[in-house]
Amino acid sequence: MKPSIKINITDWWNKDFEKNYFIKFLSKKYNVIKSDNPDFLLCSVFGNNHLKYNCIKIFFTGENFSPDFNLYDYAIGFDAIDFLDRYLRFPLFIIYEEALNLALKKHLFENEDELLNRGFCSFVVSNGGGARKREDFFNALSKKEFVASGGRYKNNIGAPVDSKLDFLKGYKFNIAFENSSSPGYVTEKLIEALGAKTVPIYWGDPLLSNANFLGGGGYTKDSLQSFLNPNSFINLSDFSSIDECIGYIQHIHQDPQAYLKILREKAFSIDAKAYYEKKLETFFDHIFAQRKVSKISQGQFKLAYKNKQKEYQKLSASNKNNTALTKISSLFIRIKNKVKNKIKKP
Repeated sequence: MKPSIKINITDWWNKDFEKNYFIKFLSKKYNVIKSDNPDFLLCSVFGNNHLKYNCIKIFFTGENFSPDFNLYDYAIGFDAIDFLDRYLRFPLFIIYEEALNLALKKHLFENEDELLNRGFCSFVVSNGGGARKREDFFNALSKKEFVASGGRYKNNIGAPVDSKLDFLKGYKFNIAFENSSSPGYVTEKLIEALGAKTVPIYWGDPLLSNANFLGGGGYTKDSLQSFLNPNSFINLSDFSSIDECIGYIQHIHQDPQAYLKILREKAFSIDAKAYYEKKLETFFDHIFAQRKVSKISQGQFKLAYKNKQKEYQKLSASNKNNTALTKISSLFIRIKNKVKNKIKKP
């Protein structure tokens, strides 16, 4: 018989409890009971309703926000940080199951002509408020070849597309820029392009540049950076300018064998889905094995973390080199050591 857990979701981007990725994941192992008086609460950044609950709170977001451990007992996010048993790094793209499953086998294909005889490049953005670099790149590349924009922003095909994934499959390249740049922040955009068997043109996480893949950066050996294949996509950060990057894209576009070589590259060196879901299972198992008492209500960590979290966010936001990221890593090691003796395991 499965063990039971009373849980709810709030401040999420949608209210579909049964279709929520984490609820479906937990239901494989637990008898999940939706409750208005839960023992555990999954919450995100779209509101402050979590303040009404007195239970164990587990934070998750796909947005570029760092968790505030003064408000949440545990967190799942993109930051490459270590905060005892309270944090799990879990990339957003893992919950995009269809695209991820396709990305894992993107290198397998037979009909080369079909892949070569597609439109030039796609662009799908609905929120024009992101980083200016995304718009600048779209405008610059559009001067060379027509770039089909299928989102609400800069739409030039008549109307927004119904299926982003199907739309991407019709083009050789896709502008897969994040809406902002931060160490570790990799969303679904890169994985959707890989899953569509198109060549992503990426910009965002500074740690995914070739310089970091070749031995720099701040990720640990078992993190995303160590098994995402940099040869499976084009990274703007590997070029000195937008013009240089566009010149390379034009070369690949005109050289069928060079283009197909990129398509044949595996997206990952391991099964990323299995890897992260095993870590997620272990993370949840540990949470549910504890006494159902909130660390926040007990006041644990507050004084030790309050000022340090602001320091981390400042470093993370301004990170432009490996030295800054090393400082972030060292910072959390210091926090860990300072609070370790204050933690009372239930």
